[in-house]
Amino acid sequence: MPPRSSRPKHPAALPSRLTGGIRAAALIAAVGLALTACEASGRSAPTSVAADQPSPLVDPSKIIGGGPPPDGIPPIDHPKFLDTVGGVPLTVTYCPLCNTGIAFRRPTAGGRLLDFGTSGKVYNSNLLMYDRETKSLWAQALGEAVVGPLSGMKLELVPAQMVAWGDWLLANPHGKVLSRDTGAGRPYGRNPYTGYDAPGSRPFLFTGTLDPRLPATARVVGVQVGPDIEALPYDSLSSQRVGGWAVVQTVVGGRNMAVFWKAGTLSALDSSIIADSRDVGSTGVFDRELSGRLLSFHAAPLGIVDDQTGSRWDIFGRAVAGPLAGQSLDRVISIESFWFDWAAFHPDTKIYGR
Repeated sequence: MPPRSSRPKHPAALPSRLTGGIRAAALIAAVGLALTACEASGRSAPTSVAADQPSPLVDPSKIIGGGPPPDGIPPIDHPKFLDTVGGVPLTVTYCPLCNTGIAFRRPTAGGRLLDFGTSGKVYNSNLLMYDRETKSLWAQALGEAVVGPLSGMKLELVPAQMVAWGDWLLANPHGKVLSRDTGAGRPYGRNPYTGYDAPGSRPFLFTGTLDPRLPATARVVGVQVGPDIEALPYDSLSSQRVGGWAVVQTVVGGRNMAVFWKAGTLSALDSSIIADSRDVGSTGVFDRELSGRLLSFHAAPLGIVDDQTGSRWDIFGRAVAGPLAGQSLDRVISIESFWFDWAAFHPDTKIYGR
């Protein structure tokens, strides 16, 4: 493992879905996964909340054991490529029950850098992580400690996308890739939840009320700016496709955004062999303002094109051809999720186009 002083020159990918082709996307585990760029500090289980600890932020009776014990779904504590990304210590997480892949900056508490593992529990069917330093439980969908000494502490989200491996590789030909030699015998590339995202399927280990505005496992990309929250269904995006591309423009919390959609990313929750799964596409959410100019976009057969200069943009918000080639749009923090989970954690969310 490289020394901690080393710094990557390129972005890093997590190719857990690579088996069988370059269209597969980037992250899968059995109930939830936490990849922590760190030195492990033990495997002890989360403990009960002591009387002098903060009150839980969620109803403990709704926290459900997902089956495995703490770290029974092994977090990757010693990633083979590097310890940090761009000098920033990160935790990269995925919950297949909600289809949420979220990256966080790892904070310190009491002078210690927090080190995360999988608790084996879920809340609203969503992965509950735990930190090994205080044994607090953290809701992945909120990025917040909800039980334990750190209750109320929030994690800083880092922009992350779930995209096709081929798209990532094309954009980052010299990028660092996580080895499958993780020290755990896991069947990467296989889906233990065959057909979980099929139309009409119901979420697993979810005890809340389903929001009927969309099907439970409809894919959405959610954004929040202040109190303003919006979900954009993949179906609404892809229905406007030109070739394999689509774009919509929206305003959330007063911020002008463009939401790109690109075909070619496979579902991790369809076929038992992920490489055989159906195409669901990928998204990216970007600020439309660039260097003081507000851009507008339309879809074209080879990509997203801005109306002002005719430059062509990729799924990462980078201009790859035209007068603006080499420039990038600012990424907006967004979370790709199943609808039931996004609505459970954000009940006041609007739906794009509704």
